[in-house]
Amino acid sequence: MPVRRASEGWRRALQGLSLLLPASGCGLWLELDEGLPGVDAAEVGPLADAADAPDGAPDAAVDPCRPVGLRVAACVGLICPATTAILEEVASLETARCAVDLAAGDLSRDEALRFASQSCQSEPVARRRRSLLEPSTGPLGPLCNEGPAVPLEVCEEACRRTAGCPTSEGPQHEGCLFVCLTRVAARDAFICRAREDAGEAACACPAPT
Repeated sequence: MPVRRASEGWRRALQGLSLLLPASGCGLWLELDEGLPGVDAAEVGPLADAADAPDGAPDAAVDPCRPVGLRVAACVGLICPATTAILEEVASLETARCAVDLAAGDLSRDEALRFASQSCQSEPVARRRRSLLEPSTGPLGPLCNEGPAVPLEVCEEACRRTAGCPTSEGPQHEGCLFVCLTRVAARDAFICRAREDAGEAACACPAPT
């Protein structure tokens, strides 16, 4: 199965913003006074299932957590361009976290739906963004503060060569790039996989930890 790169929708949306700088870890801790004009759900290609309604209000028929995932991912992508290749995974991660918050009563459906119109500087979005980018505890902290655990090209090759490995051998398909780029402890496992031929040899490399 081919490794999926960042959707063209995410790339176009992010590249159109004047604040976007080249990725080099994150010398990009920007506090955004305004929102993300042009980075709404309707403009991110395959994620358009959570698009805003024409009047600007979120469509109540969609998963109430999709606007949360989409907005937070777009803001993360602006602040840390090193995440561009995995923004869809970031959106999925935040969508799942929102579902947990909904079930626990920590977030209401209406609050979740309002995320689509929130700016990156708004406290609900900024709080979730900070938790992802926190250097010591956030899942994206190492990537955005020190750079990728493994270069993107190596990650893509490793994930391509091991796409057919049993799931017990490590992250598969969509989750593979995310783990490779963000998990320093898994670095040697992915480098091994990138060096080996596809198939049994690559699958024999240690599983990422």
